[in-house]
Amino acid sequence: MDTIASMSTRPIVAGDEVRCPHCRRWHQLERWHAAGTDYTLQMLYWKCRGQMFYAGQVGSRSRHETRCTA
Repeated sequence: MDTIASMSTRPIVAGDEVRCPHCRRWHQLERWHAAGTDYTLQMLYWKCRGQMFYAGQVGSRSRHETRCTA
């Protein structure tokens, strides 16, 4: 099981979960763009209360607490 320190420092990927700063629940990260540049295709988002929030790029570190779901 991951510790809080390791959850926040490992690179994020689609399918990971992020602790939402708005509702404090866990939400799954997903890719939203189906077409675009290499940069936009690597963008990860989560949905909360009908809105989408940017989490970061695939392989980067999130500003928010994350955990692996695999």
